[in-house]
Amino acid sequence: MAENSWDTYFPFATGTPLYFDGPLIFNGDGRVETNDKDQLVLSFRFPAIPLFKIPATEGVITLNYKQEGRGNSGVAVVNGQTITDNDVSIRSSSGNTTRIIDPSLSAMDGKDVVLTLVKVNDRKARLTVMPYGKSFDITQA
Repeated sequence: MAENSWDTYFPFATGTPLYFDGPLIFNGDGRVETNDKDQLVLSFRFPAIPLFKIPATEGVITLNYKQEGRGNSGVAVVNGQTITDNDVSIRSSSGNTTRIIDPSLSAMDGKDVVLTLVKVNDRKARLTVMPYGKSFDITQA
């Protein structure tokens, strides 16, 4: 495994079914479509939560690692809408447990988003989405 390979920071192999344990009842499932040296691709599905007026959400996120800092790329396809960003900042921790992903573009709702991906152990990762303050524990389904 290369030091900055995605599989160093995200402990699930390509093809692994995933469970996203989010805040309150905001839980979903997904799959690791690709997890290799330069690319992480995750698909996800979250059911609607009518009580909170949250629609069903599904999509695919692709992150391409080229170097530390800006100059990486990513594509988010969420509910049929696509955002492509060719200047994503990725900062990796020296302890090989955390990656901070800072897109140069705003999210679909206009907010600036920063993702923190932490490898908790070989069976769990945590994804925190700011400024929303939402964390999802990711485990194998």
